[in-house]
Amino acid sequence: MIITRSTRNSVLFVAFACVLALGPFSAFAADSTEPLEPSPVAGEPSTSGLTPVPDGGAMPGSSLLGDSQIIPTYQCAPETDCAVRACMVGPSGQYWFRADYLLWRTRGVDLVPLVTTSDVEDQGIIGNDTTRILFGNDRINGDSHSGTSIKFGWWFHCGRTAGVEFDFLTLGERGTDFYYSSSSTGYPLYARPFDDVNPESLGSNAELISETPWLRGTVDGRVDEYFHSAGVNLRLNLCCHEPCCSCGCSEDCGECCEEECGDGSCCSEMECTRAAVYCRGLGSLLERFRPSRYRVDLIAGYRHYQLNDSLRVNESSLVLQNHDLLRAGTTIDLFDEFRSRNEFHGGELGVIAQIYRGCWSFEFLAKMALGNNSQVVTINGQTTIDTHQQGDEPAVYGSGMLAMKNGTEGNIGRYTNDDFVVIPQFGAEIGYQMTCHMRAYVGYNLIYWANVARAAEQVDYTLNSEYFPPANPQPSGAARPAFAWEDSNFWAQGLNLGLEYRF
Repeated sequence: MIITRSTRNSVLFVAFACVLALGPFSAFAADSTEPLEPSPVAGEPSTSGLTPVPDGGAMPGSSLLGDSQIIPTYQCAPETDCAVRACMVGPSGQYWFRADYLLWRTRGVDLVPLVTTSDVEDQGIIGNDTTRILFGNDRINGDSHSGTSIKFGWWFHCGRTAGVEFDFLTLGERGTDFYYSSSSTGYPLYARPFDDVNPESLGSNAELISETPWLRGTVDGRVDEYFHSAGVNLRLNLCCHEPCCSCGCSEDCGECCEEECGDGSCCSEMECTRAAVYCRGLGSLLERFRPSRYRVDLIAGYRHYQLNDSLRVNESSLVLQNHDLLRAGTTIDLFDEFRSRNEFHGGELGVIAQIYRGCWSFEFLAKMALGNNSQVVTINGQTTIDTHQQGDEPAVYGSGMLAMKNGTEGNIGRYTNDDFVVIPQFGAEIGYQMTCHMRAYVGYNLIYWANVARAAEQVDYTLNSEYFPPANPQPSGAARPAFAWEDSNFWAQGLNLGLEYRF
């Protein structure tokens, strides 16, 4: 596996973002002072509801957290006698389910010129005065389209400091079709352009599909793509802040209460411990939201991405009059097909920061997946020439136009490659708690995937016309088309609208 420049840049970029996000936590290792004893304050809420953690004993459900964990201990489910280290920031509920509608854009695929038209004298050759490109020479499939994302997960215990989450995202299959067909007399002229290395016709050239009055024809095809992502992550709380006066959504499913700390003299257990000192670095960044509740969670797990795309061109022509070596009534049918599959498997690491203020919530996501990207490109083509003469069998050749094979030369075949890549994802969303169990939100996400093989970008636009079926057994000029890996970058980004249900 090869670590490319774009992969290295992606790692540095994500690392820089994580340093900015986690910088305030550097005090964790630096501060070794003893915890401060809280001073009684008039009107301070009673802490009798807090369940103390015995010295020297591990509490049930706390095996994932160390003794210096910066999260206070609460009796979060008295009826089940559940006393664990807890972070009660966020909507109540041990389980959650999210469903999103996605309106995303992806980086389209660069396409060579595929179909041209012109006056008869210009023969559809690019560069001539009347030639126009009808399809290709552009980036295809780069517009907005719809998708779906779902997530579900649960906390391992009532303290909501450790859990697991599964997610799946798909933009579905989408594509761009094209279709051009001449009249029964062969009008207008349609052609498929290319650069020719045949010494007898060196330079820009084109293969005719239709030309009045001797040839009529049709050319059609499709450029499509499919992208999806799936993963599973463990989620572990790193930092938690909940002022004594925060209350979130009331238990009777009334409206979210407003946070009013009065003169600010109240002091929760979280604010009066050494843990609070460690967390204040992050709190200073969120000063404008105070008094607010926030939590920062670490996520780590497995990630899978898949990007499939293809290009297919179909061509069919009928000879109306005898022309050169072609008899009237002869049909010529051919196709070119390029397919690619990029499949990523690897580990994922990131952070999620959530801020809550009354009914409103804000979430920020930064993560990256590191692993192997397996690339597979398959190229195929075929030409069938049928004279429709009695006793003549159709001639079938294992070559098209852009996909050809002549002996051991050509680009038809199956090709594989493996690369180590880093795929970062960044996101932000704002939500509103409608009921105790239901939250609506809108957000933005960006996924960047370097070093992918796109099917249409594997097309070799330089051909040798002597390879066209029936090929010259001893062609002159370079052996083209030929296969060479063409890597590009893929990104997917856009808005997501969704609902979250917790119970």
